[in-house]
Amino acid sequence: MNTIRKKVLALSMAAALTLGCTSTAWAADSRLDYSNDGSDASNGRYVKVTDADSTWSTSYYQWNGENDADGKSGFAVDFSEEQKSSFLNIEFDLRFGQEGGGFELREADKNRDRMYGGDPAIQASVTDGKLVLQRVSGGAEVAIDPAAWYHVTIRGYSLGDQTAGNSYYSLYLQSYQDGVLTGERQTFAEGFASRSNKAKPDRLVFTGDASADNIHVTEVPVSSVRLNAEEDKTEITAGEMLQLTGTALTEYNEPMPDAVTYALSGSTDDKVHINDTGLLTSDADAADQTVTVTATSGGVTSDELKITVNASDDPVNPGEDNSKPEPGDPFDKEHSDWLQGSTYFYDNCAAEDRTGALLIKDGQSPNGTPYYRTDPSNSSDTLFEFNWGRELSSFTVWQADIRFETDGAGFTLRNKSGTSGNFNTHLYRSGTTLAVEKGASYDANVDADTWYQITLRGTYGVDDGQVDLYVQAYDSNGQLTGEIQKFENIYRRNDRATNRMVIDKGVSIDNVRVYEVAPSEVKLSAEGDKTEIPAASTLQFTGKLFTAKGEAMPSSSSAFMYELYQDGEKIFPDDISIGEDGLLTVLGSTSEQTITVRATSKTDAALYDEWDVHITPVEMLQIQTIGFNEEYTRLVNLSGTMNYVPDEDLAFVIAVYDQNGALKDSHAKQLSAEEADVGEFTVNVNWDLPADFDQGQDQIRIYIWTR
Repeated sequence: MNTIRKKVLALSMAAALTLGCTSTAWAADSRLDYSNDGSDASNGRYVKVTDADSTWSTSYYQWNGENDADGKSGFAVDFSEEQKSSFLNIEFDLRFGQEGGGFELREADKNRDRMYGGDPAIQASVTDGKLVLQRVSGGAEVAIDPAAWYHVTIRGYSLGDQTAGNSYYSLYLQSYQDGVLTGERQTFAEGFASRSNKAKPDRLVFTGDASADNIHVTEVPVSSVRLNAEEDKTEITAGEMLQLTGTALTEYNEPMPDAVTYALSGSTDDKVHINDTGLLTSDADAADQTVTVTATSGGVTSDELKITVNASDDPVNPGEDNSKPEPGDPFDKEHSDWLQGSTYFYDNCAAEDRTGALLIKDGQSPNGTPYYRTDPSNSSDTLFEFNWGRELSSFTVWQADIRFETDGAGFTLRNKSGTSGNFNTHLYRSGTTLAVEKGASYDANVDADTWYQITLRGTYGVDDGQVDLYVQAYDSNGQLTGEIQKFENIYRRNDRATNRMVIDKGVSIDNVRVYEVAPSEVKLSAEGDKTEIPAASTLQFTGKLFTAKGEAMPSSSSAFMYELYQDGEKIFPDDISIGEDGLLTVLGSTSEQTITVRATSKTDAALYDEWDVHITPVEMLQIQTIGFNEEYTRLVNLSGTMNYVPDEDLAFVIAVYDQNGALKDSHAKQLSAEEADVGEFTVNVNWDLPADFDQGQDQIRIYIWTR
């Protein structure tokens, strides 16, 4: 197969598959040319047909009649797994053949011999002489000639994350006549969703007795970025938030899944911010100003969006000249416990009612500001919620001042909107105590008239996650009183990354904070807590991140940079290395020494931990037996144990000495590095010993030489 140019996906067809000449209805920058050199595919459930009946009179491929592991027909082309979530342009020439012939775009099963085992994104086949796209309504009716060739184009993506907007596809069709594309390209369907919301396709399957040729899969680059504001707002009041959304687009304005970053400039007092989800926030005391926001994806930046912030008539500056203090918080708000730009803070001087809740201005909240109360008699399924814009799976703090006014009142952390989707922790009042739905009740007494500060700290949606609950009551003066009650590892139920707090009926709530916690410490450990290993071995190191309070944070190997040090200096030895996954590898030729392994956080170079390892040398091999013939006239072989494979060839020099130490004779036997292997070995020598060899008096010495 030819070398693939930049931004193009590698294709494989269970073995080497030579694809036909190019034919494309799209721009040249998304083209991929494969030459057809006429070679046969070496295996797989397809055959190369050489009747010159393809669109370009070249060889083409069709099913060879053998079924897959599930007894199903067809053949498949796999493309690069690394680009499964990219926006792709997929083109191929197809002859549908008999009824039922067609194609499917799907994710390959772990057992790749199961052709249809993975989740499908697109399933199209001929039914009653027409092309049918399964579970897609509104597609054009296209009559199919089973003997004709068609050029099929699929454009789009599927992220496989089971959320709305995770996929987008369009399908186009154009017919051939005498090897030339004729007529208009037909839009069969545009902007439809993946057949399965779990599919991340990397396989193209041709079904029935369909024939295929000229298959091309290309990654489409970002052409432009669109930036919109929620409800097209361009003006807010200080203390308010505004959700902005950037979307990467193709040259045909198709939405792309590529990540978008946001940038804000022009804040005159640094009190207007934007986080990495596009949530623009302004401090309550922000001055009049106009800021500029842009969104960037794939090196392409959107047009500027101007947002005007108007100063508030009644700004609230928590902790500064207020009639009541800032709502208490038992946790340190130093930089070590905040991630800048990733904070959601509900402004406690809101000015209007919201869906599902009334704004109350009776001065009864802990700091005397307006607060929200949900109607306990509300029969609507539309509940009041706080939405911080994205699903958080990092170490996060969720905090609010709450008054549980009715039995069963509380809140739920969810990863979808409103009452739909999966929910995680549902915390509520059960009688006079707090409880978690499907979980435990906690020895925290609560009543209907008292405000409580409720704090959850931890992670949802990660392996080995944990969330702890903290409860503390306010007194009538808005001061936190009594001991903080802590309840560890509360029930997380569905344990999905959460993006909102949904408030039950009969709750008063104020001062909602949601913020991600920055790591404050790195702890490095070695497998088995080893501090000494022999040469010719490996040792797995694992770095973990912790908060300033010693709480474990989600930590993958990719979060750290692993390096080697010696006497305080970074080293790059040839015989010792450590991979990105923290695996230390020591070659057998390594001499005795002590090294230091350092794991450094990739987000903060000041956070690292070290571990000293002493390396002991090992002999390359031990010779344990020497084999002779029965007459002791020939040395037949040498046997022993190889501790590590040498980098170069070995030479065994065998020397015979008499009882006085005089050399009688010697012989050399070479062992190539390719022949050597760790473990037991035998080297055939077959050397005739000196004629006067005396097995009782003479001595045999074996020397091992390398370069």
